[in-house]
Amino acid sequence: MFYTVKELKNNQLMFAGYRTPTDNSATDAWLVKTDSDGNIVHQNSYRKFADPYDYPSYPIEDKIFDFVETEDEKIVFSGCVGQTAQGYWNCREIWMGQVDSNGTFEWDASFGNQHSSYYPENSLVVDGDDIYYTGSNNSDYYVAKLSLDNNSTIDQNITLSTNSITFLDQEINTTSSTLDVNITNTGNVDVNITNINLIGTHSDEFNITSICSGVLDTNSSCSIDVTFTPLTVGDKNATVEVISDGNITLAEFGIFGTAINVQVNTDIDNDGMSNEYEVANGLNPNVNDASLDLDNDGVSNYQEFLDGTQPNNEYSKTYTIELKTGWNLISMPADIDLNINTLNNSYITTVRSFQNDQWYVWTSSNTNTSDLVLSAMTDGNGYWVKTTQDTSLSFISHSAPDSISITADGKWKMLGSYEISDINQFFDNNPNITMIWSYSNGAWQARSKKQDVNSDLYDQNITSLTNLSSNEGFLVK
Repeated sequence: MFYTVKELKNNQLMFAGYRTPTDNSATDAWLVKTDSDGNIVHQNSYRKFADPYDYPSYPIEDKIFDFVETEDEKIVFSGCVGQTAQGYWNCREIWMGQVDSNGTFEWDASFGNQHSSYYPENSLVVDGDDIYYTGSNNSDYYVAKLSLDNNSTIDQNITLSTNSITFLDQEINTTSSTLDVNITNTGNVDVNITNINLIGTHSDEFNITSICSGVLDTNSSCSIDVTFTPLTVGDKNATVEVISDGNITLAEFGIFGTAINVQVNTDIDNDGMSNEYEVANGLNPNVNDASLDLDNDGVSNYQEFLDGTQPNNEYSKTYTIELKTGWNLISMPADIDLNINTLNNSYITTVRSFQNDQWYVWTSSNTNTSDLVLSAMTDGNGYWVKTTQDTSLSFISHSAPDSISITADGKWKMLGSYEISDINQFFDNNPNITMIWSYSNGAWQARSKKQDVNSDLYDQNITSLTNLSSNEGFLVK
C-alpha cells in the first residue's frame, strides 16, 4: 500500500508506503522508484534495525508516510515505527531515515515517547542542511529539527574500555584468572557483531571465554573475557578483532602476558628421585635411599626410577636376555606380549617357535615360508632366536609370567618362562614327562627320567641338565 507519490527531479516517480508478507506478519516500509512510463527502476523494503516492538504474537508495522528529495537526489523519509497491525492508527515512535538515489539505506533514527501514540499525519521539509518535521501525538503538536549533515552517513562505531590488557606472570600449563574488555556502541546505528577473532603469533595460548555476539544497540555495552594459558616460557602477545557485517573490523585490542616456569623443590632428600615418585612407590622422600633395593630384585631404587619401573615390585624391572651369535633357545621371564616388529635390533634375523603342534616363524627380511607368521613373543613359549653377532634383548614388565601347565601327550612341546632349580623334583612333579632338552651357549643339555637314556647322552658328550632359568626355552616330551 502507498501513502505518498511524488515526481522527482529527473521526471521519475517515487512511491512510499509499506508492503505485507504473504504470511500477514509484520510489514516492512516500502519505496518504489519508476521512470516516467511507470517502469520500475528499483524497489526496496526497509525496517528499523532491531525494532524493539517486534514480537511473533504481536505483529508490528513499520511504514513510510512522506519523503523529500534532496539536492543530491537522495531521499529523506519520515514514517512510523511500531504501528500495531490490528488496525489502530497510531505509532509508537517517529521514524526518519535516508536512502541514496539507488535506494541503498544510509541512516535512520527514531525518537519520541515510546508510551505515547503518534499519528501518521505529518509534514516533512528539507531546507539546506536541515530537516523539519511536524506532527502530533495523542495530546500535543510538535515540531522537530534534525541536521541533514549530521545524519547523512551511518556512524557505525564502538568504543573499547581499554586498548590492551596485560596478564600477571603466569606459570606454564596453568590458566590465569579472567580479564575483560567492555565494548560500547557509540555510533548512531545498531551494530551486528558477527565474529570475535583471536589472531597473532601466540593466539593459541590465549582463550576467549565470553564474547559479544549479535546485535549491539546504540549506547549499549557488552564484555569480552579472556584467559591466558601459556605453553612455553617467555613473553606472549595476540590481538582480538571485533568483526561486524561485511567482515568489517570495528575495533581491536592487544593482549599480553609473560609465561614463567615456577621452580619447586621436587627432590627434598637430593637422592635423584622425585618426591612424587618416592611417595607413589613406597620410598621415603626424606631419606636418601637411591642405592637401596626395596623389592630385592637386584635393581637399585634409583635405577628403577630411571627405567620407569616400580621399586616395590620384584617383577617390575627391565629384563635383559643375552644372545650369542647364531641360534639361542630363550623364553620371556616375565608377563609380556612383545611385538617382534618393534625390536629395533638389526642383529636379530630369525625367530621361530613351535606352538600347537606347528611352526611359526618371523624373519627380518620377511622371507616367505610354509610356516605360519610369528608376530609376537609371549611368556610361556620357547623361541629359537638367530643373531648375526652377540647382542641382547630388553623389555620392561611389571608382573610375573603366567603359570604354565605341562601336559604329556607323547608329543614334543617347546615351552618357557619356567624355572627349574632341581631336575629330579621337576620329574617328580611331572611324572608323565620323560625327556627335557635345553640349548645354551651353543651346546645342548638334556636329562631323561630313564637312567639308560642318560647314559647314552653321557656317551654322546651331551651335558646333563640340572637346572633351568625362566629366560631359557626348553623342549619336553
